[in-house]
Parts: sequence; structure tokens; C-alpha cells
Amino acid sequence: MGARGGTARGPWDRHAWMYGVAAGLVALLVAACGGGGDGGSEESAKVSVTFATPQLNAQALAGYETEFTLHGKLTYTGHDTLYLRLTDHKDLISSGTLQAAGESLTAVLKTRPTLTAGTYDSDLQLDACHDEACTQPVDGGPFIYPLHLVVAPNLEAQATVTLHRTGGEAAPVRSLALNPDPAAGELALELTGANPELFSVALAAGVLEIRTLQLPAGSYHVTATVSSIRDARYRTAIDVTYVVDPPEGGEKRMAVEPGSVRGMLAMGDRQVYRFHLQRPTWTDGVPVLTPSADGLIQGLHAVGNDDYEFTMDTAGLLPLTIYQASITVKLDAPQVTPIDIPVSLVIWRPS
Repeated sequence: MGARGGTARGPWDRHAWMYGVAAGLVALLVAACGGGGDGGSEESAKVSVTFATPQLNAQALAGYETEFTLHGKLTYTGHDTLYLRLTDHKDLISSGTLQAAGESLTAVLKTRPTLTAGTYDSDLQLDACHDEACTQPVDGGPFIYPLHLVVAPNLEAQATVTLHRTGGEAAPVRSLALNPDPAAGELALELTGANPELFSVALAAGVLEIRTLQLPAGSYHVTATVSSIRDARYRTAIDVTYVVDPPEGGEKRMAVEPGSVRGMLAMGDRQVYRFHLQRPTWTDGVPVLTPSADGLIQGLHAVGNDDYEFTMDTAGLLPLTIYQASITVKLDAPQVTPIDIPVSLVIWRPS
């Protein structure tokens, strides 16, 4: 007889589900079906299960529990409580529930999130027993149901990336292939962490390109999170650490020597002045020198070895006057503070 009208669930235990169909429901069903009398001995009880399809085909996504459902028909001729146990032979299932309602048998199963992309084949075994420990099987079982599971790849990339450089070496670059499944669709990129503005990270054609800058000695960090716009399950995060060591002899910041230029000229004289630029040791950025727009500083140019010269000329200027100007030094590099070089000229009148 079918176990009509009864619904029962049992806990997940070592990849097995146990549930009992109430004895009263089965007994009433037997009597209603004309079984009569005591309905026969439990020794003659039999169970049969037929599954909806010859094989259970399921799909999952790597990194996530994926739920799928098993359907079957259950027939039981006994009167006592029937216990069912469902076992996964290859440990592909993390949790699940088993339900019986009438002759309908349903199992809702969840795949393990630790499964990597690939194809898996296993057997689900359904045992029918007189006792909860399943030491007394009911005639007719066990029932084997083949499981074919395809786990699609998620976004795949190494979880941590460490980049390193010393002194003024070239800034390192790293490209990571994410190998996205077409089902992921369009991808989005988000940068978080302590120093996202100090990295240049781009995503194109499934490849994440991480570019660093020539930075001072220190440790810098960013987290690049790539996710699908239409399916949030497709997601991966890459923690990037960028370590810069000082060069041998220590790190030096940008500086000029002398720090200011002062001239004293007699009317009608002109003179060339020189200063030296010390570049920061962590970058090979190109310096840009800009004199103030008052015309006092003329012919500013490089003469080699980071030395620079300019001329101050008294022509057209007034005697017994102090003139002031400046030279701004900038470097095309991050974390380099511009320097202003004060320039002054005192003109005196010869006797």
C-alpha cells in the first residue's frame, strides 16, 4: 500500500537522512484498502521505490551550495514505522531534507561549496528499515539512484598577490586570468582597502591587470573584487600587497642644494647661478622646473648630473632695489612634494 497522507522529516546525520512514517497512518490506510484483520506480519512487509528519472542530473557552481531535488514514488506494505536513510557514496552533498507525503517521496539536497569545477558521478543509496539504526532492512531495498553532477567554474584567481620592488626599480605589473564562465555575463570591478588610489587596476576580456606605481618604501594594500552584474554568486576577491624596500644606503626625498639663491649685483652686471637637484630614490620620474613669471630668472636649463643654471641680469631693473622670484620643482611621480626655491636679487649702485 502507499503511505498516503503522511509527511515526515529527519535530520542529516553523516550524509544520511532518517524519517519515520507514523504507524497509525499506514494501518488506517491498509484497513481502508481492504487489508482486513491485523494486516499480516511485519516479516512480510515490503517496500518499493521508483525514481522519476533513470539518473539524477544536477548542476552546481563552484564555491556555493546549490540546491536540487530528487523525486520518487514510495510504496510500503507494512504497518510499523518505516525508516528511510539516504546516503551519498562520494560525499558530494553537504545537507538535505527528506519528505514523504502519500506515495510521493522528495529529497532536497545541497551540494558541498568546496567542490571544484568538474564532473562528478556518485550513487545515492536509499535504505528502508524497521529500526532507526537501520540494522533491520525491509524487504525490497536498498535502492540505488545514480547522481551525475556538473560543477561549473566560478571566477578563478589566486586569492593573494604580493608584488615587490626596491628603490627606483620599475613598478611591477601582474596580470591574472579569471577564466569566467559565459554564464557569469558582464563583470564589474571594485577596489577597496587602505590604498586603492595608489594602484591602477583594470579588467578587460576576463583578465585582471594590476599596475603599481613607483612609491616610497613601505607596504601598500588593495583588494580587487570582481563580480557578475547579473548573478552575485560569481564573485572573487584578490588581496594585493605591494612591498617597497629602500635602496642600499637608505631612501632620500627630493631636495635642492642650495635651498635658496641670493644675488647681489651692481647695476649693469649679470651673473649665472647654479643649484643641484637631488631626486627621490624611489622613482625615475622626470623633473619639471618652472620659474616665476616676473622675468628675473632667465635661461633656466639643465647642465648635467641634475645640476641646473639660470641667469639674473640687472638690465632694465632699478638700483637699490630688492627683487624676489622663485623656481618651482615638480616631479612626475606620486608622493613627491613640489619644492619652491626662493630667489632674490639686491641691486646696488656702484660709486
